[in-house]
Amino acid sequence: MRPRRSSKLRSLGIGAAIAVGASLGVLAPAAAAAPPPNDNFAERTPLGAELPVHLSESNVGATRETGEEINGFAKGRSIWWEWEAPASGWITVSVCGSEMLSVVNVYEGTELAHLTSLTARRGNGDEGPQCWASQTTYTFAATAGHHYVIGADGNGFYVPAPAEEAHIPSGEGTISLSIEATPPPPNDAFATPIRLGEHFQEVGQSPFEEPNEDEYFVEQKPGYNWGATKEAGEPDHAGDPGGASVWYAWTPPRSGEAWISLQGAGGPKLLALYEGSGLAALVPLASSSPGWYSSLRAPVSAGREYRIAVDGSHIEGPGEPFPTPPMGGFNISVQLKAPPLGCACSEPARPPAPQPQLSPFPTIQLGPHRIDATARSATFRFSSPIAGAAFMCKLDGKPYKACASPFKVKGLRPGKHVFRVLATVNGTAGAGPGVIHFTVRPSHRRHHQAG
Repeated sequence: MRPRRSSKLRSLGIGAAIAVGASLGVLAPAAAAAPPPNDNFAERTPLGAELPVHLSESNVGATRETGEEINGFAKGRSIWWEWEAPASGWITVSVCGSEMLSVVNVYEGTELAHLTSLTARRGNGDEGPQCWASQTTYTFAATAGHHYVIGADGNGFYVPAPAEEAHIPSGEGTISLSIEATPPPPNDAFATPIRLGEHFQEVGQSPFEEPNEDEYFVEQKPGYNWGATKEAGEPDHAGDPGGASVWYAWTPPRSGEAWISLQGAGGPKLLALYEGSGLAALVPLASSSPGWYSSLRAPVSAGREYRIAVDGSHIEGPGEPFPTPPMGGFNISVQLKAPPLGCACSEPARPPAPQPQLSPFPTIQLGPHRIDATARSATFRFSSPIAGAAFMCKLDGKPYKACASPFKVKGLRPGKHVFRVLATVNGTAGAGPGVIHFTVRPSHRRHHQAG
């Protein structure tokens, strides 16, 4: 029996033939590679109900079927598997470590034309940490006994330079697939936060580079809240009930103004800053404004420990509230703007730089509200002692939206309702919303005045 040559050696031989043919002015025809056995969806490889799964397979010679759409960057050299979840829980599917940049997707369904992509379900899962520059991992909530279809392909958007991996056609090579259980986040509990600041990097002074200009420090750290929970006695971060929070602890090395932000596609969006050594003793300081981008600014003091909570929102964006808070991967970024420590040069010392103007914590003051049961409407008044404060209002389970005092809502049904209003300054929300619980009752009295 003749020994089999590896796919890489075959590729090398093809590349050499092309190079020789090109030098002679004649392009030698490339030999067509046989498609892999799991090229077509109907011939997907069964993986059983095992965990973890680690395998490597070639997609050289694979094809794209009609109606197939793994990813917008897919090369069209897809291969398929089917896996059964042995238990319910969060699962991460990855093609990290593949021979080339690759993409992956997870589906439910038994027919190619009727597959349901789990990546399209809001709140069900999210892309995880990326490898290289490709969308290469996906974490989702698996249900015991359910069958999931996994499709992987090379990334056709990436084209290697002639001197880089010239023997491997873009999007073709060996794909490394792994399926693993995703452990709960280590910082799920308030008592076990991940500490920030250990790798704080100074990024220099302002662009003017004056000796007394403010200095800037920054640290970024990846995280996730897949499988996270909410503890008894834990506050509603940014005024949202949430339910999948993780915790960070940070002690600033210098006093100044902190800018804390989250970056991530479909993961958690709630961000809140506290002081205190226990859940029962937390003092809320600032939180992110409702919206698709989460950040807050706050003055901080050197040597004082702060706690940072990250959570998924039940009411994020338009539409109905999520049945469960969104979970996903994110990057948390902490930036610090600090006044200079002073000039250490031999020149005469300059006057000390003025203290930076720090963003105040916006607070909310509630005024009297008026309920009109006959007209099924309510009017709320509110203000903030902070100049330039803006406001965000919400009623019951609806999302926050920009508002102004007096704020009137109509079409109220008889029953109990909750009105919330947040004050914001420069995108940073106050420590918590002002909350008014009220009841609309069918009544012969037209007006009800509440102070």
